[in-house]
Amino acid sequence: MIAQGNIKEMPLIMQAMHGCQALDYCKQQAQQQIQLAQQQLESITETPYRQALMDLTHFAIERVY
Repeated sequence: MIAQGNIKEMPLIMQAMHGCQALDYCKQQAQQQIQLAQQQLESITETPYRQALMDLTHFAIERVY
């Protein structure tokens, strides 16, 4: 339904997602992946490019929509 542009069921979908804590789980998984990415980035020589990637990891977890 949503893929076809029909969002009238969105409140029910959001309720289900919150009820099973899907969003919390996804955020936790994202945080773990970001920590892994940051650890890998630390092994690269510091450059503006590495810093840009590090900034992107912070943006990815801190953004709010």
